[in-house]
Amino acid sequence: MRTNFKKASIFKARNKYDSVTDSLIISREVSEKFDIILGSQAPECGGFMLGPKDADGRYIDEFIYDISASTSSNAYSPDIHVMTPKINNSLSRNRELIGMMHTHPKGCPTPSAADIEYAANIMDSYGLDSFIVGVGQVCRNNTVDMHFYKVYRR
Repeated sequence: MRTNFKKASIFKARNKYDSVTDSLIISREVSEKFDIILGSQAPECGGFMLGPKDADGRYIDEFIYDISASTSSNAYSPDIHVMTPKINNSLSRNRELIGMMHTHPKGCPTPSAADIEYAANIMDSYGLDSFIVGVGQVCRNNTVDMHFYKVYRR
């Protein structure tokens, strides 16, 4: 079963978010969704990552694409009215909300202040102590170069 997973490092930057020494394991299906869905769109599109509740937030095997998000050339705002019921439906099936993944314009591989604010609001709403913010950079071949950051409760 583990052969279906891809490891992804979690990086850090000072003061806004932090790193962990652990690795995320992302299912091949989710990794392919990042490439197929996010890699074919303009920057600032994304969705939410979930995994099995008993895996301590280390395994991501579900991605819910936020097709109705409010986006611009430099901003991604999740559609909470559509995404909340979808996330809650997954949570009712013994799933865990792990984070969000979205793309940024080239040269911006770190979370923005708005990304950190969304993460904080989501942590408050779901009673989470931490939340992964994934930032993707779309490559020429429509694959997504992934960068992950762990944001902690204030």
